[in-house]
Amino acid sequence: MPYKFCIFVLLKHQDIMATINFLYRSTKDEANLILRLLFRHDGNDNVLAVNTKLSVSKYYWTKQHDIKKPKELTVINKQYEGIEELHKIEKHVLNSKNRHEIM
Repeated sequence: MPYKFCIFVLLKHQDIMATINFLYRSTKDEANLILRLLFRHDGNDNVLAVNTKLSVSKYYWTKQHDIKKPKELTVINKQYEGIEELHKIEKHVLNSKNRHEIM
């Protein structure tokens, strides 16, 4: 189930929008998330997918990650740590994309 958080950004010197999705694509109980970068360049849709080093459990990603107001402190802490790490990864990817042409 893809994570529904997307980030849109206008890249330097070009009218290109990029979208980042994080996916849990495994049958194991714990696995690394996949980062998918979607962007359009010269009318062509491009997709880059890489394995991140952020490991999460399948239960957390499907059941606990999207809870708006969790009641358990452990879930709150895990959400905070996970979202903070996802933001760091997004920021790094988008800054790299702005500095260097990936296309």
